[in-house]
Amino acid sequence: MFAAFAAYMMAPMSNSHKMVFQRFGRCRHLKITSAEDLAHIMELDEAHWVATGAPIETMNCDPVFLKLMDTDNNGRLMCFEVKDAVGWLLKNLRDTSGVTAGAATLRLDAIDTDEAEGSQIRESASKILDGLGLSGANEITLEQVRRAKATAESKPVSETGVVLPDAAEDNELRQFIADIIATVGGTGHPGGRQGVDRKQLGRFIAQAKTCLDGNKIAEGQDESPVMPLGAEKLNKYLDERFRNGVKSLFARSAETAAVMNDTRQVEKLILYQANLLMLANNFVSFPHLYDPASRAVFEMGTLVMDGRRFNFSMKVADRAAHSEIARTGNMFVLYAEIAPGVGEKYEIATAVTSGGKGNLCMGKRGVFEDVAGRESDARIVEIIENPISISEALVSPFRRLGRALTGKIEAITASSEKKLGAVISRTKTPAPAPTAGPNRGLLAGGLLVGGSVAIAALGSAFAYISKTLTDFYAWQISLGIAIAILAVMLPTTIVAILKLRRRDISVILEGSGWAINARMRLTRRQSRFFTQRPRLP
Repeated sequence: MFAAFAAYMMAPMSNSHKMVFQRFGRCRHLKITSAEDLAHIMELDEAHWVATGAPIETMNCDPVFLKLMDTDNNGRLMCFEVKDAVGWLLKNLRDTSGVTAGAATLRLDAIDTDEAEGSQIRESASKILDGLGLSGANEITLEQVRRAKATAESKPVSETGVVLPDAAEDNELRQFIADIIATVGGTGHPGGRQGVDRKQLGRFIAQAKTCLDGNKIAEGQDESPVMPLGAEKLNKYLDERFRNGVKSLFARSAETAAVMNDTRQVEKLILYQANLLMLANNFVSFPHLYDPASRAVFEMGTLVMDGRRFNFSMKVADRAAHSEIARTGNMFVLYAEIAPGVGEKYEIATAVTSGGKGNLCMGKRGVFEDVAGRESDARIVEIIENPISISEALVSPFRRLGRALTGKIEAITASSEKKLGAVISRTKTPAPAPTAGPNRGLLAGGLLVGGSVAIAALGSAFAYISKTLTDFYAWQISLGIAIAILAVMLPTTIVAILKLRRRDISVILEGSGWAINARMRLTRRQSRFFTQRPRLP
């Protein structure tokens, strides 16, 4: 594979095929817009890849393609798997224009038949076209390959050796297979029905022999699922011709497996041609994340809530682990539980990148639109709070002060209402009539004098404040207020600016299991796109 790839790389290339990097945010990404650019990832040090590993479950891509890419079947896509795929693709194509176009249609004359594998793929593609009545055609589509694949999968003998009753031409043999399934059970066939494999055949024969041994059927001993078939039928099924007949059908599984393998190789070449360039632009480089007109493969959709559209969302498998990482990125993050009409609930992490917090709070509901356009109920289950914008950071101290004052006033009001209620409750019981005498007049006089003193004190205080204020010029008063406001706003603004400049969107990916090399600082353009308040029509 790599010898052929090395020959491809040593072919004369124009200056336009040199590595080109483009800046996104504060880091450089390899520009990958053609098959020639794709070939350069084989040379690029993995330290310069934006991502070096990712769970395939977080990618919105053809599932068969992702399964083919995951060669070690560990559920993660790694650098070496991407490189292997690129090498295999370029080795088997002599014309890579379909790679650049991301075409799901493969031209047969684009296949490199100088390689043994390429020659076999070309022959398999021709056989598929012949089977579809398209002999002589020079193009084959992914849809045509999958139609042929479904036909091969539905054959009565599967590639793994599962035999359906339909596989037998003899009626008795067909009934024998059906009775095995009905008694000892069957194995799932790719066509959706139950069939028989070697284990089921052996189990049936063993149980039949046990039931017939010592006439246990007549005695009713050792209940067995094959017992209802009766001694006569079981004796007939123990004849070698039944076992040999089914075994001969098992042998046909190799033929089905060969057809399936050839078909899968054609499917693999088409899938790689159609998807590898796109995958590289969501793994080696991330241009789609920075382009409002496109979606990255890891984006789940849009959360509509609080009169806004939050356009960047990722699927979250473990919220506790995700939030621990997300807290290091200075991002305001919402975690929402998504309840689709069909399927299990799941959770997403959504970035809030512009405007303010608004009415976002725990338990708030909205609607989630996934990348396929399906709508689901959404509910906030956790919030990581950080500055969202400069304007919000500037007013937040005064909002907190307003909330504190409001709370204090409410507390004082509640206390006063309580005291007033106590006074009212005491006045409901008639007090004894005051006795006549000098004390009564003294009390009345004391209250009057006390009230007069209090009013005089308030008047004096008001007069003093008025006189003090008149001693200052208007500009001095304004300057004092400005200094007080600045003393509150300046440190808040500095902290907010520093946090906003350090907002790192890569933590949302890392929390979902991605291995990210680059620090993907949130750009101003991204922040406006990821959180939008649509205008009224």
